[in-house]
Amino acid sequence: MRELKEETGIDAAGRDVRLVDAMSSPDGHLLLFGLLPERPAEGLPQSAATDETEGRHLLRRPEELAFPLHTLAVRAWFEGRYV
Repeated sequence: MRELKEETGIDAAGRDVRLVDAMSSPDGHLLLFGLLPERPAEGLPQSAATDETEGRHLLRRPEELAFPLHTLAVRAWFEGRYV
Protein backbone atom coordinates (compact mmCIF):
# COMPACT_ATOMS: atom_id res chain seq x y z
CA MET A 1 0.00 0.00 0.00
CA ARG A 2 3.02 2.21 0.54
CA GLU A 3 3.97 2.01 -3.15
CA LEU A 4 0.40 2.84 -4.19
CA LYS A 5 0.44 5.96 -2.02
CA GLU A 6 3.97 6.99 -3.08
CA GLU A 7 3.43 6.54 -6.80
CA THR A 8 -0.20 7.63 -7.22
CA GLY A 9 -1.27 9.54 -4.11
CA ILE A 10 -4.15 7.04 -3.67
CA ASP A 11 -4.86 6.01 -0.08
CA ALA A 12 -6.20 2.51 0.49
CA ALA A 13 -6.27 -0.03 3.28
CA GLY A 14 -4.48 -3.33 2.77
CA ARG A 15 -7.64 -5.20 3.76
CA ASP A 16 -9.36 -3.73 0.68
CA VAL A 17 -6.87 -5.21 -1.80
CA ARG A 18 -7.72 -8.42 -3.64
CA LEU A 19 -4.64 -10.24 -4.94
CA VAL A 20 -5.17 -11.13 -8.61
CA ASP A 21 -1.71 -12.17 -9.82
CA ALA A 22 1.87 -12.86 -8.80
CA MET A 23 4.66 -12.92 -11.37
CA SER A 24 8.42 -13.39 -11.19
CA SER A 25 10.78 -11.59 -13.52
CA PRO A 26 13.87 -13.30 -14.97
CA ASP A 27 16.09 -11.20 -12.68
CA GLY A 28 14.28 -12.43 -9.56
CA HIS A 29 11.78 -9.67 -8.79
CA LEU A 30 8.40 -10.76 -7.48
CA LEU A 31 5.50 -8.55 -8.57
CA LEU A 32 2.12 -8.75 -6.88
CA PHE A 33 -0.91 -7.28 -8.64
CA GLY A 34 -4.05 -6.43 -6.72
CA LEU A 35 -7.40 -4.75 -7.26
CA LEU A 36 -9.19 -2.26 -5.06
CA PRO A 37 -12.94 -1.80 -4.93
CA GLU A 38 -14.24 0.49 -7.65
CA ARG A 39 -14.33 4.17 -6.72
CA PRO A 40 -15.40 7.31 -8.58
CA ALA A 41 -12.64 8.97 -10.60
CA GLU A 42 -13.61 12.35 -9.10
CA GLY A 43 -12.54 11.06 -5.69
CA LEU A 44 -8.99 10.27 -6.82
CA PRO A 45 -6.15 12.73 -6.23
CA GLN A 46 -4.88 14.67 -9.23
CA SER A 47 -2.35 12.75 -11.28
CA ALA A 48 1.16 14.12 -10.87
CA ALA A 49 4.64 13.05 -11.86
CA THR A 50 6.88 11.65 -9.11
CA ASP A 51 10.50 10.54 -8.96
CA GLU A 52 9.35 7.13 -10.24
CA THR A 53 6.37 7.85 -12.51
CA GLU A 54 5.02 10.30 -15.06
CA GLY A 55 1.64 10.15 -13.33
CA ARG A 56 -1.45 8.00 -13.92
CA HIS A 57 -2.73 7.24 -17.39
CA LEU A 58 -6.11 5.73 -18.22
CA LEU A 59 -5.78 2.75 -20.54
CA ARG A 60 -8.76 1.87 -22.70
CA ARG A 61 -7.00 -1.08 -24.34
CA PRO A 62 -3.80 -3.06 -23.75
CA GLU A 63 -0.60 -1.14 -24.42
CA GLU A 64 3.11 -1.77 -24.08
CA LEU A 65 4.29 -0.45 -20.72
CA ALA A 66 7.77 0.27 -19.38
CA PHE A 67 8.12 -3.17 -17.77
CA PRO A 68 7.25 -6.48 -19.50
CA LEU A 69 5.40 -7.94 -16.50
CA HIS A 70 3.26 -4.82 -16.24
CA THR A 71 2.38 -5.23 -19.91
CA LEU A 72 1.38 -8.85 -19.24
CA ALA A 73 -0.81 -7.76 -16.32
CA VAL A 74 -2.54 -5.10 -18.43
CA ARG A 75 -3.19 -7.67 -21.15
CA ALA A 76 -4.65 -10.08 -18.57
CA TRP A 77 -6.93 -7.32 -17.25
CA PHE A 78 -8.34 -6.53 -20.68
CA GLU A 79 -8.77 -10.23 -21.46
CA GLY A 80 -10.99 -10.51 -18.36
CA ARG A 81 -8.66 -12.76 -16.37
CA TYR A 82 -8.78 -10.57 -13.25
CA VAL A 83 -12.54 -10.55 -12.69
